[in-house]
Amino acid sequence: MTIEDYIPRAPSDPYIAGVSAYPSLVREDVPYQEWFERVSLGSLMSLHEVEGGRVMGGVAMDSHHIRSSGQIERLESEILRLQLELSVSVDRHTADMDRVQGEMASMQTEATQREGEMVQMRRDLASRDAEVARLAAAVRRLEEQLQGMGITPVTGAGPSGLGQTSSSPPRDPVSRDWFFDDPPSS
Repeated sequence: MTIEDYIPRAPSDPYIAGVSAYPSLVREDVPYQEWFERVSLGSLMSLHEVEGGRVMGGVAMDSHHIRSSGQIERLESEILRLQLELSVSVDRHTADMDRVQGEMASMQTEATQREGEMVQMRRDLASRDAEVARLAAAVRRLEEQLQGMGITPVTGAGPSGLGQTSSSPPRDPVSRDWFFDDPPSS
């Protein structure tokens, strides 16, 4: 049985008898359906046409509306909470991106400075290499001049400045071995 089965379609004798007991309920020139919605169970169970069929109205509808309005308020507060959370997340993301971009700019500046320093170091190294080559050529010229005069030049000179002559050095005229000899026995 549906709710519509409980709603009388037209006044009947029992209906008329009930109305005679309550004369204040009688409304002349009011269509039955309108009267029913106003004074009978209409506030409790009036029917409203909506898209897709009928839905219950009146108190039952109000009860449903009250329940759903609690859900609506809960959903609205959830929406507000999510919007706030989204706003905070967007703000954090923006701050993180700004920080990262600042760090990247700083790193780029440092990289540019390091690159400039590397270029300068390469120039300095090339300059030093050229100076070493110039000095090595001067040493070779001097060695050639010494050989031309009959003087034995130092060979194998390296950056440490150590080298050997092409002939053995003269022996030390004073032997140092005497210092380590055993003392004479007494």
